[in-house]
Amino acid sequence: SRPPNMAVYCRTPVRLSAVSGTGSEEKSHGERSVHVVSVMVPIFDSPKQPDWQYYLDPAHKAERWAELVEKYRQCWRLIFLCAHDKKLTKILLTDLGAGSWAQGLESESGGGAYSYAKLKSQSLEPVLAEFKDLFDILTLDCPLDEYLKELSEAELNETLIVNSWNPWTLVGHGHSPEDGVGGVLGRISPIALLCWPRTNPSIATVTVKHPMQRVPTDTSLY
Repeated sequence: SRPPNMAVYCRTPVRLSAVSGTGSEEKSHGERSVHVVSVMVPIFDSPKQPDWQYYLDPAHKAERWAELVEKYRQCWRLIFLCAHDKKLTKILLTDLGAGSWAQGLESESGGGAYSYAKLKSQSLEPVLAEFKDLFDILTLDCPLDEYLKELSEAELNETLIVNSWNPWTLVGHGHSPEDGVGGVLGRISPIALLCWPRTNPSIATVTVKHPMQRVPTDTSLY
């Protein structure tokens, strides 16, 4: 079955290090603490995925596009509502579900009609308009661990990092070696343990409610 709209927030320690000299010796940058929200998104990396089968069904693709845009709009809104709830002022806004997770959208795009770029534009722009005066939006142009080394403690304390969450894995992509946000977080932090109810019994479920938007009852923020 297709997953609900859901995100999990945690504040996690991260261990940053850097290779020094010509060898493999690492120099520690110490332990820092970061705010992360991991958002469960539709996955289109395989025709076997329930989201691919539902949204990209040739018989219903056109009519379900609006439904997918709304689904993604709610995903983006969870990020901004989380930042507001945690009283953060900056959001490191990464592309939710992009790259290999969106390959079905690209291969079935029909000349761009169902591309990820179009999906992002149609779903994110209304949310940015709603929250534009509340947050500074940051973008990531290098691996996350390198980016974090450049931020001060004060900047880390007020920044929410956005991570895409594949619902079939633990947060952090199972400590994947890939250099996306999830893979990096999985390697440099205990985020998988903090965001799994079996290893963190203190997780609390919060049903998102907002006076400006009707949110489905299955939309929750951990």
